[in-house]
Amino acid sequence: MKTALKTLSLAAALALAAQATPAHANGIGGASMKASNTADDNCPVYSYGHLTNSCTTTKSFIVALPFSGAAGYRTFTVMAQGATTGDVSCRIAATANTQSGFYSGSWVSLPAAGSVQTLSLGTLFTDTQSSLYLLCNVAQNAKVFSIQWDN
Repeated sequence: MKTALKTLSLAAALALAAQATPAHANGIGGASMKASNTADDNCPVYSYGHLTNSCTTTKSFIVALPFSGAAGYRTFTVMAQGATTGDVSCRIAATANTQSGFYSGSWVSLPAAGSVQTLSLGTLFTDTQSSLYLLCNVAQNAKVFSIQWDN
């Protein structure tokens, strides 16, 4: 009887643990981004894993994001900081399997100024053979700290 109760307790604990397991998530630092235009290669300053735009005008930065390769919808967020609202605007994009088209999210701008804020980019569909990218426009002295997405 005691062995049966221990077995049931263990099975119940494992079942609860399996339900409590969070979705597999990915994240990378903003320092993984690079200037979209090679003429702007001197603009990014990389420090402690984040990117700061040192140029006097807004510049575009891009990064390719790895994912599991499974088709489905993924949710994306970016942690950023600027002096004014809108100093950082980002969008997510993924190519179609045929590489002849792409899916993209809308541009989302920094919701507030001063402190580190989250840009919720929403969800985007990826095919099994998609290439996944994040593009951000970053104003002078604005920062991109990290990019997160579910796998």
